[in-house]
Amino acid sequence: MGCATSTDTGLNVNTKADEALVEIQDEAPEKIKAGRKEIKDKGPKEVKQQPHRVVIVGASFGGNGCFHGLLDDAGVPPDDLKITILDRKEHISIGGAFQFVWSDRVPKENISWPMTQLKQHSLSGIDFRCGEEGIVHAVDMASKGLRVGKNNALLKYDSLVLAPGVVSDPSSIPGLSFDSAIDVCAFDQVDRMQSEMRSLMAGAIAKAGQKPQNGSDQQQQTAMMVVTHMPYKCPPLPFEVVSLIDDLLRAGGKKVRNSTRIILAVPVDFPFGGPPAKKLFCELLEEMEIEFWNFHTLTSVEKIVPEANNGLTSSCHVRFEVGQGDDKVEKELDVDALFCTFPQRAPDFMVDAGLTNANGFVPVHLQTNRIKDVEDMYVIGDACHVVFPKPKKPHPKAGEFAYKMGQSVAQCILSRARNQSDPTPPEREGSCVAEVGKNGSGVNIRPNFSDILANPDEGMPKFVFPTVEGAAQVKSEWINGYLEKFFGKGNYTSFPSFQ
Repeated sequence: MGCATSTDTGLNVNTKADEALVEIQDEAPEKIKAGRKEIKDKGPKEVKQQPHRVVIVGASFGGNGCFHGLLDDAGVPPDDLKITILDRKEHISIGGAFQFVWSDRVPKENISWPMTQLKQHSLSGIDFRCGEEGIVHAVDMASKGLRVGKNNALLKYDSLVLAPGVVSDPSSIPGLSFDSAIDVCAFDQVDRMQSEMRSLMAGAIAKAGQKPQNGSDQQQQTAMMVVTHMPYKCPPLPFEVVSLIDDLLRAGGKKVRNSTRIILAVPVDFPFGGPPAKKLFCELLEEMEIEFWNFHTLTSVEKIVPEANNGLTSSCHVRFEVGQGDDKVEKELDVDALFCTFPQRAPDFMVDAGLTNANGFVPVHLQTNRIKDVEDMYVIGDACHVVFPKPKKPHPKAGEFAYKMGQSVAQCILSRARNQSDPTPPEREGSCVAEVGKNGSGVNIRPNFSDILANPDEGMPKFVFPTVEGAAQVKSEWINGYLEKFFGKGNYTSFPSFQ
């Protein structure tokens, strides 16, 4: 016998329940009615909930930390999330590797890796856009969307994570530019810095060979490293720069080293780690005969052309405001090579959206990295600004902490997507090996902010500073450790070993 139809049963097929009932064959009318009532009692089928849309801007430390924090125990994205990752770059670089290039230990091609090899590209369901299609033009908070890519398309989000890093902006200091000084934090200045180091060494050798005239001291050239503004990313980097300059010159002998005056100037008492860090690092600088100028704020730069063609491109006349409060004086001098951490700020699209403070960073909540007064928007890494209540100091800007911020934000997003309260912040302990010291030694800077994250009102940041031998190798292992997290084991070109 054929299937019953609306004509066969006398029923009108108007609902899903009716459609199910017409498949019943040779049933008595009473049973059909009973079945119809049972199906109707179950109600309509539940509409499947749409995945929670997560957009992550930036695929470096912070963005990778967030992405990996969103994965489930099997290492795949949960079904209730739709993840989009954007990055304007096509390669990922690690700032801690730059110094290996300009100190002539590693070729430049060894310090960047293609984003197309990141883990994100090997997982289905991830929308990963890098290069031109990964550019963010604007944040449209009213519609919870971004304007992205070459067509300025609207990309909607439920949760937005901004981890784009920072840009260098020298405009606040007259005369400071990418032509006058060298920005030690910029990937595209690494080649120039390498050339400057070689010219500095050549100049030192030349001066070492000159005989002092009329009993005068040996002629000197001046290399200066300046922290132009606080805060800046990678706090120990300026100390590494001057220490490595010292190391390169000492390799040429005592006369070569003595032919160069090395100065490190900072606008505060000491830029990180409090009194214990100041004591340790100042002792190391003194041992290397490097001058440390604290409370020196750079006020202007004037590029000069040396009389002798020594190959240096960053020779400048610099001016400082020195001191605190009302007790300030002016200081100026000529330097043969000027290296700086340039003033840094969040990218233009974040500034244009009105997210940044007067210093160009985005204030966020200490425990969640959520933008204040804006739901479902987070900023992690160098672009954010968060202050520890005690001792009212900003959270350091470093790759390892950006990664851990990202993991913490991921847990907040998962909780929000599942209508749960914000989780307790995970531990936040880090390690940064600084190549500061003689004969390849260094300092392992180990901050621990777990207590202050768990209890902001009472907790305090903690630091320890053990010294290490073979700092280059320890740093290399740290770099490779993060590359394995980003790319997966065996899916990247390892950073060279220094054993």
